[in-house]
Amino acid sequence: MATNLSRLLSRSLETTVRKRVTKKKTFKQARAELIKAIAKADGSSTSVTYMVLRGKAQCPERKCLAAFAQVLPVGMKQIMAATALDGCKYNANGYGRRSKSKAASLGFVVKNGAVQLVRRA
Repeated sequence: MATNLSRLLSRSLETTVRKRVTKKKTFKQARAELIKAIAKADGSSTSVTYMVLRGKAQCPERKCLAAFAQVLPVGMKQIMAATALDGCKYNANGYGRRSKSKAASLGFVVKNGAVQLVRRA
């Protein structure tokens, strides 16, 4: 199930991958390279990175989110806004949990290479 967070990060990843494709580096290779860089920055495995991108990880640790912000052109402010829209609340240690109230109908779009928050109809 896609979440606001997974949509934001996936769009940012795809935009960055497209910029890294060359005659010697395919889309698939560039994507794998970025996934590995995110996992390395987080100190976890690529499977955790894929779980976040697919929306399978509910409220990932703040440390994990910071790894995405470090590698991709998306800020922690945008990432934390997306997690809040998904209903996540974080404690002082960086661990998140989903609140009982459902998130607002907001989402993210990429315009001119920048990720923007928009209200969905």
